[in-house]
Amino acid sequence: MGRRAPLRAARALRAGRDCRGPGLAGISDRELAVLRAIADGGSNKEVAAALHISPHTVKTHVARLCEKLEARRRTEAVARARSLGILP
Repeated sequence: MGRRAPLRAARALRAGRDCRGPGLAGISDRELAVLRAIADGGSNKEVAAALHISPHTVKTHVARLCEKLEARRRTEAVARARSLGILP
């Protein structure tokens, strides 16, 4: 994935286009749900219970989100998503 993919995603969101797939830095619907849940302060266990998935799956989604948003920590991923307009 290129370094500009998150910027393209933010522009597409602002333009009102559907941003799933390559437009949203390749962030899936489930990853977006996990991102929203961790932005609300949910722990892996809480997010897993809310989304009916295992905590290990949440960890995997968070790891992929960090890769796609070029972040080292989940808090940095949330901050980056907010700065790009992916999250309010």
